Amino acid sequence: AAEKGRGLETIYFVAHGSSFNAAVSVAGFFSKKAHIRAYAYTPGNFYTLGNAITQEDHESTLVVIISQTGTSTGALKILEYVSNLGFKTLGITGVCGSPIADKADDVLYLLCGEENSNAKTKGYSATILLLLLLALSIGYHNGTLDSIEKQVCLNELECMIQKIPEVFEQAVEFCKQT
Repeated sequence: AAEKGRGLETIYFVAHGSSFNAAVSVAGFFSKKAHIRAYAYTPGNFYTLGNAITQEDHESTLVVIISQTGTSTGALKILEYVSNLGFKTLGITGVCGSPIADKADDVLYLLCGEENSNAKTKGYSATILLLLLLALSIGYHNGTLDSIEKQVCLNELECMIQKIPEVFEQAVEFCKQT
């Protein structure tokens, strides 16, 4: 984040499904904490609505391609498109050696393990957490977030994570009762 986030003014998130939902959920936080304009697009919307990227400065814009499997065809097409335009890219995926991991300039791994269902609950949660941490790190290294505010946010995230087992039990109990 210190190296890649320095001087960033704009970040584009491109993803499908739960990865897109995670990007939409975090875009406002990213803008607030890192002082970076943040946009979230599906690959299809990026093609039809994302022509604005051609007006962006290459040095101050980052395109983040998110695919939990690293094989999303639409995301890969956008990755190739923006790379050919000369923009810096960051791939976020759960699979080492996936096409997105191999083709992006840089890659961050979700490290949430395999998810053997179509509902990507672990991947979604890991994507949100990774994007929140990235926003905090970039904001801190760019000087838009001081160490105290960063630590307050990290403490809050830790508190939420520690509550997961309790919330899980409450959800199971709710399902049993209803």
